[in-house]
Amino acid sequence: MQLFKFAHDARYADVNTMASLDGMKLEAIPVSHSSDVVKHLDRSCNDVVIDEVQFFDDGIIDVVRALIDRGVWVKVAGLTLDFRGVAFPFASGERSMSDLLVSADRIIQLNAVCTAMKDVDRVCGNTASRTQRLIDGKPAAYDSAIQTIGSTELYEARCVKHHEVPGRPVCPVTLEQQKLELVRSL
Repeated sequence: MQLFKFAHDARYADVNTMASLDGMKLEAIPVSHSSDVVKHLDRSCNDVVIDEVQFFDDGIIDVVRALIDRGVWVKVAGLTLDFRGVAFPFASGERSMSDLLVSADRIIQLNAVCTAMKDVDRVCGNTASRTQRLIDGKPAAYDSAIQTIGSTELYEARCVKHHEVPGRPVCPVTLEQQKLELVRSL
């Protein structure tokens, strides 16, 4: 098995270590670009893990697909949505995590617990599917930088109800909704 991690992520361990929030640590190969995965790949390896995949360039999709086509068992971990609540875009190109997800044979989606304060002494506690970025303790604006590596000082887990993104464009009314309104008005 080979473990790869995004080289610029040293939040919980040194650059050569993949670490979980609960303190588990494994040796990993730090890489900055999707092509680095290919350069460091042991061709006899049939099991590859890539952590924080959302931080890579969009060539990682092609690398993952090529490995799968060779019969390699590939596991990736990463955020599906960015702090704005949309598919996490890769560092370069036009593709996003949603483009990678369609290549998967199996998806295991883990959620956190919403940490928004429900009242003075109680957090919400609902399933959190969103990441709330904070700037000076306030929700980050929609047009803030997308890729900012941080931990609890910058991010909180939030449910849809408590996820705030100031300046987020309002979803336009769909054509189907417009037709329904037209029929109702007749």
